[in-house]
Amino acid sequence: MKRKSGVRGFSIAAFAIALAAFLIAAGGIWYSLHQAALADRASLHDRESAKEVEYTGEILESGRMPLPEFVKDFSRPPDDEFVSPVATAVLDGRPTFRWKPVDGGSQRIRVSRLDSSLVAESGEVSGKEWTPETDLAPGITYQWQIVTPRGTIPQTSANAPRFRVVDAATSARLRDLAEKRGGVHLLLAIEYGKAGLVEDAKRELNEELKTTRHAEAIERLLGSLNR
Repeated sequence: MKRKSGVRGFSIAAFAIALAAFLIAAGGIWYSLHQAALADRASLHDRESAKEVEYTGEILESGRMPLPEFVKDFSRPPDDEFVSPVATAVLDGRPTFRWKPVDGGSQRIRVSRLDSSLVAESGEVSGKEWTPETDLAPGITYQWQIVTPRGTIPQTSANAPRFRVVDAATSARLRDLAEKRGGVHLLLAIEYGKAGLVEDAKRELNEELKTTRHAEAIERLLGSLNR
């Protein structure tokens, strides 16, 4: 009986040693794979960062912000009462309309398509901003006017400020980029510009001006958005 107990004890000890060796080996393999994954991720990040530096450098050197064709067709209205949105795309289907004080008391904001069909209209507004209660359809160019007791500004829709709501996929992509890379103002400005969000691009470029060593190049990009 004693001999059998010794054999059994030896078997248990051998199993424990083998198990420990297996766990150590498995742990080593996992660690190696984990380190390799981290190295791959770091390498990918470095490659992406290098691409970003090269890309933003090319834009800085060109002095022009990349813009979609639909923005190039927008022109700033002759009336200076309009603040936003003006000649730009917007992320939100419910953009906040802002304007300067208008003589004549309260006013209404009228939003229409280019064929003048009405899509949204405010009630009487005594302040200087208004947000629609329902979303405007994406991918469509709109125009807006200020209706006062003294008349409509501008009088003809041909001179009204225009804007477009970007599609849902573009909006989601840019919101995600802003969340992850919110401090990289030049990159954000370029991506906003590519999507037609001129006002957002200007905001990011002005933030970049506060810390950049390339102020002259940033000023040229801002100038290209103001034409």
